[in-house]
Amino acid sequence: NILQPAGSGEDELKPSEFWPNGRFDFVETADDEAQLEERSVPGKQIVIMGILRELNPESIQGASTLCGFFDEHKCALSLMVRDIDRKLLRDLQQKVHDLHVMEDPGVDLEGWFTVKLAGLRNILLDKTMKMFPKADWYASADFDGTIEWNQATRATILNVLSPTNEPKWGGVSFLGSQYYDRWALRCSEDTPNCAGREGGCSTPEHFACVKDLYAARDHDKFVPVSSAFNGFAIYKRWVLSDCHYDGHNHDSQVMLNSVGAEGDSEHVAFNRC
Repeated sequence: NILQPAGSGEDELKPSEFWPNGRFDFVETADDEAQLEERSVPGKQIVIMGILRELNPESIQGASTLCGFFDEHKCALSLMVRDIDRKLLRDLQQKVHDLHVMEDPGVDLEGWFTVKLAGLRNILLDKTMKMFPKADWYASADFDGTIEWNQATRATILNVLSPTNEPKWGGVSFLGSQYYDRWALRCSEDTPNCAGREGGCSTPEHFACVKDLYAARDHDKFVPVSSAFNGFAIYKRWVLSDCHYDGHNHDSQVMLNSVGAEGDSEHVAFNRC
């Protein structure tokens, strides 16, 4: 997995440990000349996946704005939704082309919430890859209203898909005006499950790769990491053949009775496969 910069950010490690403080985008820079342009991606196909409790029109329509830079029928949204409002879905499908929604399968998944979420993500991934077997890229996204789908966010995503940058990675995630998802972030194989260690996920020494990359202020700089998510990640088809989400904890040094002892971010095992 690769961590990719998105401008500058002064407070990247200050938000809450597991959830962003309001919305964030993938670029925060005071220098207008440093802003990226939105560029088309001809001839390639991307599928954006997500799991929702209920349909979120603003987030779904926001994510679909990325599709305007792909050829027709080369960008799709594949979503799993627990509670589907049928009328709202029909309205959305009139506005968002290539929107595919499947119901939460309702399977009885036991264990900690990350274990259950991992099971759902695996079902969604499997069905999506069967539906779109020739897609070039599969993206995992949060659809809970936290990502600001503006020009800066789209331009940053499109920049990593450019012919210059796309060969640099097999999987890529992003910095942003907030870096909230420290639980899924592992700068190296030795980075612990922060939710099971003293100080939790607010311990700065575990996340030096984030600080270093923010300091670089370079849209075209990529840093290898062991795991990262932060709301949006893209993977090439060829890297996913043996990858599965797993929300169990595999860090033997976690403290008893801690969140980390119950489980780990499901993105970690997926990124380390």
